[in-house]
Amino acid sequence: MNDNFETECDIDDFSYKYGAIVFPASLKETNDLGAVVVFPSKKEMTVKNIAHESVHIASVIFNDCNMTMGFDGGKDEHFAYLAGWAATALTM
Repeated sequence: MNDNFETECDIDDFSYKYGAIVFPASLKETNDLGAVVVFPSKKEMTVKNIAHESVHIASVIFNDCNMTMGFDGGKDEHFAYLAGWAATALTM
């Protein structure tokens, strides 16, 4: 992964004691921003872990786009849709 992604996190030090982890990253080749999701095994790809990591993915994207959210008047709707998209992508 270190060959393809630039990240502030040390991917080599990822501890497999976690169900999964999300790294904010950019592609070295294009500098495109995104998130790298690591599941230590297929067994860890549970609904619980996918939902949890989807929120982290949405947070990375919001941060990269300087977006904000709130909890009143539907201000969290765009965040919820993005987390749903991330969860769907992780199950493909």
